[in-house]
This record gives sequence, C-alpha cells and structure tokens, in this order.
Amino acid sequence: MSHTYGNVRLPDSFAWLEETHSTETEAWFRAQDTFARQHIGEMPMRETLYDRIREIDEAKTVQIYSFDRRGERYFFLKQEIGDEVGHLYYRDGIEGASHRVVDPADFSHGEGIWAIQSYSPSWDGRLVAVRIAIGGSEIPDLYVIEVESGKRLDVAIPRVRGGPSWLEDGSGFYYTQMRPIDPKEDAVDRYKRQPSRFHRLGTNPADDPVVVSFDENPVSKMLPVDFPYIISVPESEYTVLYVGHGVDQANSFFVTRNLNPDSPAGTEWINLSRRKDRVENLALYGDTVFILSFEEAPRRKILKGHLRDFNKDALEEILPEGDRVITGISVLGGRLYVTAMEGGVDQLLVLDLDDSEAVFREIDLPLIGRVTVLSNDHREEDVYLSLTSWERAPAYYQYDPQARTVEMSSLRPLGPFDAPEGIRAERVLVPSHDGVEVPLTIIRREDLKLDGTHPTILYGYGAYGNPLRPFFSPTRLAWFEQGGIFAVAHVRGGGEFGKAWHDAGHLENKRNSWLDFHACAEYLIREGYTAAKHLGGMGGSMGGVLVGRAMTSRPDLYGAIVSNVGNHNPVRNHRRANGPANYPEYGNPLDPEEFPYVLAMDSYFAVQDGVSYPPMLLTSGFNDSRVDPWMPGKMAARLQQADPRGGPFLMRVEFNAGHGGVARSDTWEESADIYAFLLWALR
Repeated sequence: MSHTYGNVRLPDSFAWLEETHSTETEAWFRAQDTFARQHIGEMPMRETLYDRIREIDEAKTVQIYSFDRRGERYFFLKQEIGDEVGHLYYRDGIEGASHRVVDPADFSHGEGIWAIQSYSPSWDGRLVAVRIAIGGSEIPDLYVIEVESGKRLDVAIPRVRGGPSWLEDGSGFYYTQMRPIDPKEDAVDRYKRQPSRFHRLGTNPADDPVVVSFDENPVSKMLPVDFPYIISVPESEYTVLYVGHGVDQANSFFVTRNLNPDSPAGTEWINLSRRKDRVENLALYGDTVFILSFEEAPRRKILKGHLRDFNKDALEEILPEGDRVITGISVLGGRLYVTAMEGGVDQLLVLDLDDSEAVFREIDLPLIGRVTVLSNDHREEDVYLSLTSWERAPAYYQYDPQARTVEMSSLRPLGPFDAPEGIRAERVLVPSHDGVEVPLTIIRREDLKLDGTHPTILYGYGAYGNPLRPFFSPTRLAWFEQGGIFAVAHVRGGGEFGKAWHDAGHLENKRNSWLDFHACAEYLIREGYTAAKHLGGMGGSMGGVLVGRAMTSRPDLYGAIVSNVGNHNPVRNHRRANGPANYPEYGNPLDPEEFPYVLAMDSYFAVQDGVSYPPMLLTSGFNDSRVDPWMPGKMAARLQQADPRGGPFLMRVEFNAGHGGVARSDTWEESADIYAFLLWALR
C-alpha cells in the first residue's frame, strides 16, 4: 500500500496496523507483546531490578498525591500498599483524620482497571464531582458524591472531557463533553465540536443545556476543533469562557456578566483575547483581570485590565518580560502569585493586590528546584505549594504570607528513598550544531569515576513549549545503583527559554530538536561520562519524534533507544482522532506547505533498508487516545522488516492502559523491563 501527498508517494507496508479494532491487528500486537516480555524476562538483572523497584516504591507505605482545598477541608488521592490505583480521601484540618470518599473499583462496570482521572469539590466541600475512566482511556464518566456519606447523587454523566467547574452555591456545574461515538464517523472527527454544558443537580443530564459549542451558541470565529470550557468564578458576577485551539499555547478568552446557565442562549460574551493576541492564561480578582501573554514577549509578561470597561489597547503592563520565563499566575487570598523559571530553577513571586504601593517580591524557598502552586482555596490567605528537585521527591509546603515563612506540611512526608544521599545533579551548557547553547542536566552518583564506561540514559522531549523542569523518581535509584547515569537534554522545542525556544524547535525548525540531542550525546561521550555503545536515548509521547529521528539520523551515536508511547508516524496524524488538535505543533500533513516539515520529523518513513540500527524498545497503551498504538507499532514493524537480523526491536503493550500506566504493579513491571533492556543493550 502507498499514500500520495501532492507529488510525493510514500510506500506503507504496515498501514493495516492503523485498524487497531481488527482481530488481525490486535493479534499482531499481542504476539509482539508476548515476544517482548519473554525476551526481556530472560535478560540478566531483570528480576533483581523488579524486586528493587518494588522495594523502593513500597518503602513509602502510603503515597499521597494530588491536592485540593476547600476552606479547612482538604482532598487528596492516596495509595496504600496493595492499592493498584489511588483512592480519594478528605481531611477536616490539615492534621485531621483521613476519610475515604471514593474507591474507583466501586464504580467499575466491566473488566479492566478503573481509576480516578480527576476530581473537583464544591466550594463548600460538601460534594465532590469525580471523573473515573477505565484502562487509561481518558474518556471518563462523571459522578457526584456526597463527601461525608459517600452517597452517589444523580446519574453518571458520560464522556466528560473537561471540568467540572462548580457554581459558588454548589447547585450545579459546567463541564465539557465528548460527543457520542459514532462508528460510522471518521476517527479524525471524534474530538471535534465538543459542547460545554451545564448540569443542575437533580436534573437529567440528558437534558443539560449547551452553553457554548461549535454547533450551538458558538462564539465568533470558533472552529470545530476548538475546545470550549466554562469557568465559574466564585465571589464574582463574571463567568469565563476559555477556548483552546488544539495544542497551541495561545488561547481565546471571553467573559460575561450574570450568566443564566439554565437558559444560556443569547448570552453576550465580551472578548478578552483572540488567538492572535498570544494570551496563555488569565486570573480574575473582582473586576480586575490579570493576563499572561507572550505577544512580543517570548518569555512572557503580565498585563492588567478592568472588566467593566475592558480595552485591549489600554492594558497596563505590571510585570514586563525579563530574563526569567513566567510560567503561571494565580490569585489567592488577595495576592497575585507568579511562578517563573530562570537557569533551570523555579521562582515564586507575590504581589499584594490590596496594597497600592506593593511591588512583586520573591518568596524565599527552602528547596532549589521546581515549585508548583497547588489547587488552593482563593478565600484563604495561606497557600500550599509542592517543591521538588532532581535529587528530592515532591513534598507539600505551607506558605504563610503574614509571617513570610514556608514550612513543610505533614500531609505528604518524605519516604526513606525520597531524599537519597550521594546523588548529585549538575547543569551544563552544550554548543549545538549552530552554536546555540543547549542546557544539559546530568544526575549521577557522586562517587562515579568518569571513565566512559557507564550506562547512560539521555532523556529528551522538546515539544509544545513545555520545559523539562526538575522531576524525581525514587525508582531511578535502581538505575543509579547499577552505575547508571541519567541525563536530560533541554532541546529546542521545549520552553526552557520561553516561546522563542519553542519556535526554534517545531514545524520547519523541528530538526534542531534532534540535532541538539546529538550535541548533548556527544558532550557526554567527550567528557568521559559514557561511550556511544553505552548511551541510550529515551523519550515519550512527542519525545518519540525526538528519539526516533535521533536514531534514524545518527544510528552510530546510540547503543539503544527507548520510546514510551511515542509518535513515530506524524505524516499519518490526519488519520487519528487526536491529530487535528496537534497540527499547531506537528504541522498538517495534508497542507502542501507544511507536509515537508511533517515528513522530516517522521521516523517511520525515515527507516532505510540495510542500515544497522541500535536495539529499540517501544511501549504503548492499547487504549491510548493521545498517541494511537499503531504509531509505535508501525515503527517496530518497519525496523523488524528493514533490519531483520539486527535489534532486537521490541514492542511492549499494556492492553489495560492508555497514555500512561494505570496499575501500580504495571509501572513496576515496565520500569524493570526498561532498565533491564538498557543494561543488556548498553553492556
């Protein structure tokens, strides 16, 4: 079989794998998975690594993650030993007793593992809306639960893709819903024309009115692929409409006053920004709106305006663009909090909105690394944060703006492997092919002698303008204990230096991403950390484009490649449901002008017969709605065809998972398989 794009004809022997619902295709994936697991299971160290990974993970007998606050009622997800997925709990008071609200298994209605995808408490903390999905499908059902009794209210709302956002009085909420799946509909149309609805508690969800959609009550210039989401703003007469344009960082925002959610037809929306205005986010404080924009400011700036007489041309610039990259804004307790990043280190700034003389002040943080402002209650003065670094696991901290202190909370204490001794992280700048300096973070044991013999993982992503900020994995210790090094290449296409860094590594500039990756690989070899035969490239999702093209353009530079749920066939993006939303990042393969960009980043079509490629492990979730399993599947098949005696080229599949692992034990298995494969291939 072949495909024609303008004057370009592309042979595609494995196009049949795109039909993942066929019996033949599923049988192929199951056979590939069986072979991969058997082959890896016979590799040295595999069982030793599994036992150690499990030991490390279970040493923290209770894992607490996610956080939401309503007054002095705190919600969080918790896993105890034996729990495959997280359960929803709450506490009254941060030191109070924990009470379970939801075990997702109680909501299962079929085989497979069901997990909580997200939750949203009402503003009085009495109710919580929980989205629960099977096997990582990311097409959840929404349930409304009475917190203290655990009683279910109303009937489940299916296919809730966004929200909910509660009214202040808890009588209902807004949500965005995926349309019913039509088997006759092309997959590419599946996520288009999604409506944003309102649900009044006690009514039939089938009758929920559409507030905004492409088909009903649209705002001007709305496209079928656009994603509308309604945000109810407590203690405000305004309601916000967010319209996302696929994966573009620029969004459109609208507001309206005194919205009647039960009868939304005819609502007049005031436009705050269009896509061309390059607005990424906003925050409201009474009649004041704060806007995070990258218009003529690649590292972003913050603007201020007033809603009653909003004028785009009269916005006040309260924090201009500078050396640091502004990454987020939020209004909490009468203060504007700003997260920023400079030189790989996060900063947290605060501005007192009730003090006309106040200026932005940097908060002194007890940990150098990454800071995240958690889902706090805007009515409370104190603010909860998450702090982490390359060498230390995330912990929750409480910031007291009156005392100006940041202290660790007992809600998420560190476990025995969460702050290991003898691990160091260093950051260097590496000249790339065109002289641009690319940051490279290297994490390793302090006692390693740099003699070029160490198995090394070079990890990269480089997409969507998302920076690779510090992240910690305790199970990475199992790699370090084997003498391994973990390095992170902050290639162009990410957001380490703002929008300009992103633009320099996507669409027609995407080639810079894997050339930056090569430069980092060569630095590690040149400086004695490793050698080519001991160096493994790793990436996931859009990072599959990065490591796929790194391998196909320089197979001599890497001893092995691991691609987790990676996109290796973007030329066929128009064939998948999530494809059009990603055109701003990948390009549209059906557009004659953009097709060459897309083809240049396609590693499936870059594979050549007769070339000796390094061993490769590809992973996939069969329920993945972001990167269809045929994208890594076709890459594995093509490598096996082009180099039948090489590799091996292994395809590992989770049939009860999507874009990420669901069950805790499955993540142990996958981590052990990846490390065992790399230790074997990089020996």
